[in-house]
Amino acid sequence: MNSHQLLCGIELETEGNYMVGVSSDYWDFHEDGTLRGPHAEFVLKEPTLMGDLDPAFRELSTFIHSFPVNVTPRCGLHVHIDVRDLSHKEIYSACLAYTLLEKLLYKISGDRSNNKFCVPVLSSAYVRDAISRLYIDRDSGTREKLYSGLNLASIRELGSIEFRMHSGTLDTEEIHDWVYILHTLVLRASALPPEDIIQAGQTYRSFYSFVVDTLRLTARPSRLAAELDKLRDCWKTYETKITEQIHFRALQLDK
Repeated sequence: MNSHQLLCGIELETEGNYMVGVSSDYWDFHEDGTLRGPHAEFVLKEPTLMGDLDPAFRELSTFIHSFPVNVTPRCGLHVHIDVRDLSHKEIYSACLAYTLLEKLLYKISGDRSNNKFCVPVLSSAYVRDAISRLYIDRDSGTREKLYSGLNLASIRELGSIEFRMHSGTLDTEEIHDWVYILHTLVLRASALPPEDIIQAGQTYRSFYSFVVDTLRLTARPSRLAAELDKLRDCWKTYETKITEQIHFRALQLDK
């Protein structure tokens, strides 16, 4: 396991320009059938370490300010985090922690929980079962791409976990912060035993400490810290039991 950084991939869907004939050092421009009119999906050419992304973001910012690029409700931001060097149980821990934080992550990324192209894990029994199966076998998760906020099929296809829930933005600092949050979540949570993650969901205090002290997800300026504070008053309505159910199912499969 890389104890410092993991490779990241980025796909940003935009409308307004085809980017035909535009030369780029860091980005490819793809068509996407879910978009309309002139459009381009900006795809990072090579998986890149978190600490080496700045030049790609500077070039992206130049394109955004030089061309009629827009983000519409049809657009999204998809992030891949490389897990090829992680064991299946490390990947499982990362996904288990994701389910604990999922509502929070949706809130700070545009709240597309009702979008059919990025259905939350909390709303998909199929994906929850696939996460449980990661506990016993790396290849026993989803075998076909599903339009879930957490796409596990990319583990088999690309060696990455794909996060699909962000609504998209032209603010490169926001994109950077979002990639940082997901990168850090996978990096730090993958090193934790599942029992620590389950324990973190017991109270608001343990959840807050898990996000801030254990995962250190608020190390960069972001909306995460503000949303976390809001959670204090509605903790009892926050669905953390599903994370426990996923792990209980995983232990049953491991018998």
